Amino acid sequence: MYRDRDGQPIGLTRAPADQKGNATGFYLMAQQQVCQDSSNSARGLLLFANVIQTDLDVFYVEQAWQAGLFLSAPFDARPKDEIGLAVGGLKVNSMLPIGVTEQYIPHIEYPAELYYGVSTGHHGPAQCAVRKNPGDFRVRRVWWYLV
Repeated sequence: MYRDRDGQPIGLTRAPADQKGNATGFYLMAQQQVCQDSSNSARGLLLFANVIQTDLDVFYVEQAWQAGLFLSAPFDARPKDEIGLAVGGLKVNSMLPIGVTEQYIPHIEYPAELYYGVSTGHHGPAQCAVRKNPGDFRVRRVWWYLV
């Protein structure tokens, strides 16, 4: 998030931005297939994780992380299907003004998603995803779509 010369967010004041010498942050991504069925080469388990840390003076998201898995060919009768499960976290920059944080976005949220991809042959997969929205303990969206 950029701030003006008085330290206030420029989105609220419209004043010129304060000049900084640097900004720091990082992004880390890992993905690994951890097993494969010797009797069915299409069946395997893939794990993934992503982490983002931003500079508090630059962006309104402070940290974001996701982790999950994909299981290919979960059933013998469906060798091209895929099941996925992911969880994540998103932490809002603690340097945001109090009114902005409380009014517009939660300080921290934990989304989750369960995914199933059905192979439809040469037309591409049909996918269903069920998501748990942050701050809500009910399933909010279920949809099918063709990729």
